[in-house]
Amino acid sequence: MKAIHYLAVLCFFSLVSGHAIASSEPVDIPVRADSTFIYLIRHAESEENIAARERKKTGAPPLVGGALSHVKLSETGREQAARLGVQLKGATFVRYISSTAERAKSTLQICLDKMGLGAKITPEHMESLEEQSKGSWEGRLVSETYGENNSNIADTWGHIPGITHLPGDIADQSIPTEIKSESPKMVAARMNQTLIDIARADNSRGGHIMVVSHGNAMKFFMHSVFPEKLKFNGNHGTVYNTEDGEQLRIDNTDMIVLTYDHIQEEWSSWERLPANTDQLRLP
Repeated sequence: MKAIHYLAVLCFFSLVSGHAIASSEPVDIPVRADSTFIYLIRHAESEENIAARERKKTGAPPLVGGALSHVKLSETGREQAARLGVQLKGATFVRYISSTAERAKSTLQICLDKMGLGAKITPEHMESLEEQSKGSWEGRLVSETYGENNSNIADTWGHIPGITHLPGDIADQSIPTEIKSESPKMVAARMNQTLIDIARADNSRGGHIMVVSHGNAMKFFMHSVFPEKLKFNGNHGTVYNTEDGEQLRIDNTDMIVLTYDHIQEEWSSWERLPANTDQLRLP
Protein backbone atom coordinates (compact mmCIF):
# COMPACT_ATOMS: atom_id res chain seq x y z
CA MET A 1 0.00 0.00 0.00
CA LYS A 2 1.29 3.41 -0.91
CA ALA A 3 2.67 5.41 2.02
CA ILE A 4 3.18 9.11 2.66
CA HIS A 5 4.82 11.17 5.36
CA TYR A 6 2.49 11.86 8.27
CA LEU A 7 2.73 15.51 7.24
CA ALA A 8 6.11 17.19 7.15
CA VAL A 9 5.71 18.60 10.64
CA LEU A 10 6.02 15.11 12.08
CA CYS A 11 9.30 14.21 10.42
CA PHE A 12 11.30 14.66 13.59
CA PHE A 13 9.00 12.74 15.89
CA SER A 14 8.27 9.25 17.03
CA LEU A 15 4.81 9.49 18.51
CA VAL A 16 4.29 7.22 21.48
CA SER A 17 1.41 7.11 23.99
CA GLY A 18 0.38 10.70 23.54
CA HIS A 19 3.91 12.08 23.88
CA ALA A 20 6.26 13.52 21.29
CA ILE A 21 9.78 12.04 21.39
CA ALA A 22 12.59 13.35 19.23
CA SER A 23 13.60 11.08 16.36
CA SER A 24 15.86 11.36 13.34
CA GLU A 25 13.57 9.28 11.11
CA PRO A 26 10.35 10.43 9.41
CA VAL A 27 7.10 8.89 10.50
CA ASP A 28 5.37 7.07 7.63
CA ILE A 29 1.80 5.82 7.64
CA PRO A 30 -0.27 4.16 4.92
CA VAL A 31 -2.71 6.23 2.91
CA ARG A 32 -6.14 4.77 3.61
CA ALA A 33 -9.67 6.08 3.31
CA ASP A 34 -10.74 4.26 6.47
CA SER A 35 -9.00 6.84 8.67
CA THR A 36 -9.16 10.64 8.88
CA PHE A 37 -6.61 12.74 10.72
CA ILE A 38 -7.55 15.91 12.56
CA TYR A 39 -4.87 18.33 13.70
CA LEU A 40 -6.56 20.00 16.66
CA ILE A 41 -4.69 23.18 17.59
CA ARG A 42 -5.17 25.58 20.48
CA HIS A 43 -5.30 29.23 19.38
CA ALA A 44 -2.27 31.46 19.88
CA GLU A 45 -1.88 33.67 22.95
CA SER A 46 -4.75 36.11 23.46
CA GLU A 47 -4.97 39.42 25.29
CA GLU A 48 -7.07 37.68 27.96
CA ASN A 49 -4.36 35.04 28.49
CA ILE A 50 -1.99 37.87 29.39
CA ALA A 51 -4.56 39.62 31.58
CA ALA A 52 -5.33 36.42 33.52
CA ARG A 53 -1.65 35.81 34.23
CA GLU A 54 -1.21 39.40 35.37
CA ARG A 55 -4.20 39.17 37.72
CA LYS A 56 -2.78 36.00 39.24
CA LYS A 57 0.69 37.53 39.56
CA THR A 58 -0.57 40.66 41.33
CA GLY A 59 -3.07 38.83 43.51
CA ALA A 60 -6.04 40.62 41.94
CA PRO A 61 -9.45 38.92 42.40
CA PRO A 62 -9.98 36.24 39.72
CA LEU A 63 -12.59 36.75 37.03
CA VAL A 64 -14.83 34.14 35.43
CA GLY A 65 -13.50 33.21 32.01
CA GLY A 66 -15.42 31.50 29.24
CA ALA A 67 -15.97 31.85 25.51
CA LEU A 68 -15.10 35.57 25.39
CA SER A 69 -15.40 35.39 21.61
CA HIS A 70 -14.42 39.03 21.06
CA VAL A 71 -10.95 38.70 22.62
CA LYS A 72 -8.10 39.31 20.17
CA LEU A 73 -4.62 37.86 19.87
CA SER A 74 -1.76 39.55 21.69
CA GLU A 75 1.34 40.62 19.81
CA THR A 76 3.07 37.49 21.08
CA GLY A 77 0.06 35.49 19.90
CA ARG A 78 0.36 36.89 16.40
CA GLU A 79 4.03 35.93 16.39
CA GLN A 80 3.16 32.41 17.61
CA ALA A 81 0.57 31.98 14.86
CA ALA A 82 3.07 33.19 12.27
CA ARG A 83 5.72 30.72 13.47
CA LEU A 84 3.20 27.90 13.31
CA GLY A 85 2.31 28.86 9.75
CA VAL A 86 5.96 28.85 8.73
CA GLN A 87 6.43 25.42 10.32
CA LEU A 88 3.38 24.03 8.51
CA LYS A 89 4.28 25.48 5.12
CA GLY A 90 4.26 22.69 2.57
CA ALA A 91 1.93 20.47 4.59
CA THR A 92 -1.28 19.52 2.81
CA PHE A 93 -4.64 19.71 4.54
CA VAL A 94 -7.96 19.12 2.82
CA ARG A 95 -9.86 21.53 5.09
CA TYR A 96 -8.96 24.50 7.29
CA ILE A 97 -11.38 25.17 10.15
CA SER A 98 -11.55 27.30 13.31
CA SER A 99 -14.08 28.30 15.91
CA THR A 100 -15.93 31.58 15.42
CA ALA A 101 -13.96 33.27 18.22
CA GLU A 102 -11.77 36.14 17.05
CA ARG A 103 -8.57 34.65 18.55
CA ALA A 104 -9.12 31.31 16.78
CA LYS A 105 -10.02 32.87 13.43
CA SER A 106 -6.96 35.13 13.58
CA THR A 107 -4.68 32.22 14.46
CA LEU A 108 -5.90 30.27 11.45
CA GLN A 109 -5.73 33.21 9.05
CA ILE A 110 -2.20 34.17 10.06
CA CYS A 111 -1.18 30.52 9.63
CA LEU A 112 -2.70 30.43 6.16
CA ASP A 113 -0.93 33.64 5.17
CA LYS A 114 2.43 32.26 6.31
CA MET A 115 1.72 28.96 4.54
CA GLY A 116 1.22 30.94 1.34
CA LEU A 117 -2.46 30.02 1.19
CA GLY A 118 -4.10 33.18 2.47
CA ALA A 119 -5.38 34.22 -0.95
CA LYS A 120 -6.21 30.68 -2.09
CA ILE A 121 -8.14 29.17 0.82
CA THR A 122 -11.45 30.26 2.32
CA PRO A 123 -11.37 28.91 5.89
CA GLU A 124 -14.44 27.52 7.63
CA HIS A 125 -15.61 28.84 11.02
CA MET A 126 -17.81 26.82 13.40
CA GLU A 127 -19.45 28.09 16.56
CA SER A 128 -19.55 24.54 17.94
CA LEU A 129 -15.73 24.62 18.28
CA GLU A 130 -15.84 27.58 20.69
CA GLU A 131 -14.54 27.61 24.25
CA GLN A 132 -16.80 26.67 27.17
CA SER A 133 -19.42 29.36 27.66
CA LYS A 134 -20.03 30.73 31.15
CA GLY A 135 -22.91 32.85 29.87
CA SER A 136 -23.69 35.99 31.86
CA TRP A 137 -21.07 35.04 34.44
CA GLU A 138 -18.20 35.78 32.03
CA GLY A 139 -16.00 38.67 33.13
CA ARG A 140 -17.54 38.88 36.61
CA LEU A 141 -15.68 38.32 39.86
CA VAL A 142 -15.51 34.65 40.79
CA SER A 143 -16.46 35.60 44.35
CA GLU A 144 -19.69 37.16 43.08
CA THR A 145 -20.75 34.10 41.12
CA TYR A 146 -19.37 30.93 42.71
CA GLY A 147 -18.76 32.26 46.22
CA GLU A 148 -15.67 33.25 48.20
CA ASN A 149 -14.61 29.66 48.96
CA ASN A 150 -14.95 28.30 45.43
CA SER A 151 -12.47 30.37 43.45
CA ASN A 152 -11.37 27.41 41.33
CA ILE A 153 -14.83 26.01 40.69
CA ALA A 154 -14.96 27.42 37.14
CA ASP A 155 -12.32 24.88 36.16
CA THR A 156 -13.99 21.79 37.61
CA TRP A 157 -15.90 19.09 35.78
CA GLY A 158 -19.26 20.79 36.32
CA HIS A 159 -19.38 20.07 40.06
CA ILE A 160 -20.49 23.11 42.02
CA PRO A 161 -21.34 22.27 45.66
CA GLY A 162 -25.04 21.48 45.87
CA ILE A 163 -25.48 21.64 42.09
CA THR A 164 -25.36 18.58 39.85
CA HIS A 165 -25.52 20.22 36.44
CA LEU A 166 -25.21 23.62 34.84
CA PRO A 167 -28.05 24.95 32.67
CA GLY A 168 -28.66 22.89 29.56
CA ASP A 169 -28.31 19.53 31.26
CA ILE A 170 -31.69 17.83 31.60
CA ALA A 171 -31.59 17.36 35.38
CA ASP A 172 -30.65 20.91 36.30
CA GLN A 173 -33.10 23.19 38.06
CA SER A 174 -30.54 24.89 40.31
CA ILE A 175 -29.23 27.84 38.30
CA PRO A 176 -31.39 30.39 36.47
CA THR A 177 -31.50 29.47 32.80
CA GLU A 178 -30.75 33.04 31.76
CA ILE A 179 -27.13 32.44 32.77
CA LYS A 180 -26.87 30.18 29.70
CA SER A 181 -23.69 28.49 30.87
CA GLU A 182 -22.26 25.14 29.72
CA SER A 183 -20.95 22.32 31.87
CA PRO A 184 -17.69 20.70 30.75
CA LYS A 185 -19.63 17.55 29.83
CA MET A 186 -21.82 19.59 27.50
CA VAL A 187 -18.73 21.11 25.89
CA ALA A 188 -17.16 17.67 25.44
CA ALA A 189 -20.32 16.37 23.78
CA ARG A 190 -20.60 19.21 21.25
CA MET A 191 -16.87 19.09 20.48
CA ASN A 192 -17.01 15.34 19.93
CA GLN A 193 -20.04 15.53 17.64
CA THR A 194 -18.58 18.43 15.66
CA LEU A 195 -15.24 16.70 15.12
CA ILE A 196 -16.93 13.42 14.17
CA ASP A 197 -19.09 15.29 11.64
CA ILE A 198 -15.96 16.91 10.23
CA ALA A 199 -14.13 13.57 9.99
CA ARG A 200 -17.07 11.82 8.32
CA ALA A 201 -17.75 14.51 5.72
CA ASP A 202 -17.17 13.51 2.10
CA ASN A 203 -14.56 16.26 1.67
CA SER A 204 -12.65 15.08 4.74
CA ARG A 205 -12.52 11.28 4.62
CA GLY A 206 -9.01 9.92 4.40
CA GLY A 207 -7.48 13.38 4.59
CA HIS A 208 -5.77 15.68 7.06
CA ILE A 209 -7.81 18.55 8.53
CA MET A 210 -6.51 21.57 10.42
CA VAL A 211 -8.83 22.69 13.25
CA VAL A 212 -8.16 25.63 15.60
CA SER A 213 -10.08 25.54 18.88
CA HIS A 214 -9.59 26.28 22.59
CA GLY A 215 -7.78 24.87 25.60
CA ASN A 216 -10.57 23.81 27.95
CA ALA A 217 -12.79 22.63 25.12
CA MET A 218 -9.94 20.45 23.86
CA LYS A 219 -9.20 19.02 27.32
CA PHE A 220 -12.85 18.23 28.07
CA PHE A 221 -13.19 16.53 24.67
CA MET A 222 -9.99 14.50 25.09
CA HIS A 223 -11.03 13.24 28.52
CA SER A 224 -14.45 12.23 27.27
CA VAL A 225 -13.25 10.14 24.30
CA PHE A 226 -10.13 8.62 25.90
CA PRO A 227 -11.30 8.02 29.50
CA GLU A 228 -8.99 5.04 30.02
CA LYS A 229 -5.87 7.06 29.23
CA LEU A 230 -6.91 10.49 30.48
CA LYS A 231 -8.44 11.19 33.86
CA PHE A 232 -9.99 14.38 35.18
CA ASN A 233 -9.01 15.86 38.55
CA GLY A 234 -12.11 17.73 39.66
CA ASN A 235 -10.29 19.38 42.56
CA HIS A 236 -7.91 21.21 40.26
CA GLY A 237 -9.70 21.19 36.92
CA THR A 238 -6.83 19.34 35.22
CA VAL A 239 -6.60 16.33 32.90
CA TYR A 240 -3.70 13.92 33.38
CA ASN A 241 -2.28 10.88 31.62
CA THR A 242 -2.96 7.66 33.53
CA GLU A 243 0.20 6.01 32.20
CA ASP A 244 2.71 8.46 33.68
CA GLY A 245 0.57 10.75 35.84
CA GLU A 246 1.64 13.83 33.92
CA GLN A 247 -0.82 16.64 33.36
CA LEU A 248 -2.12 17.06 29.83
CA ARG A 249 -0.97 20.58 29.07
CA ILE A 250 -2.38 22.30 26.02
CA ASP A 251 -0.51 25.55 25.64
CA ASN A 252 -1.03 28.16 22.94
CA THR A 253 -0.52 26.63 19.44
CA ASP A 254 0.01 23.14 20.88
CA MET A 255 -1.36 20.48 18.55
CA ILE A 256 -3.14 17.17 19.13
CA VAL A 257 -3.24 14.78 16.19
CA LEU A 258 -6.40 12.67 16.29
CA THR A 259 -7.11 9.57 14.21
CA TYR A 260 -10.73 8.75 13.44
CA ASP A 261 -11.31 5.13 12.42
CA HIS A 262 -14.21 4.93 9.95
CA ILE A 263 -14.43 1.14 10.21
CA GLN A 264 -14.83 1.12 13.99
CA GLU A 265 -16.53 4.54 13.94
CA GLU A 266 -14.44 5.86 16.82
CA TRP A 267 -11.39 7.91 17.74
CA SER A 268 -8.62 5.32 17.69
CA SER A 269 -5.55 7.31 18.80
CA TRP A 270 -4.14 10.70 19.72
CA GLU A 271 -0.70 12.27 19.86
CA ARG A 272 0.29 15.62 21.39
CA LEU A 273 2.81 17.86 19.64
CA PRO A 274 4.02 20.83 21.67
CA ALA A 275 4.49 24.24 20.09
CA ASN A 276 8.29 24.02 19.80
CA THR A 277 10.02 25.87 17.01
CA ASP A 278 13.11 23.68 17.26
CA GLN A 279 11.13 20.49 16.70
CA LEU A 280 8.21 21.47 14.50
CA ARG A 281 10.14 22.19 11.34
CA LEU A 282 10.26 20.94 7.79
CA PRO A 283 13.12 18.55 6.88
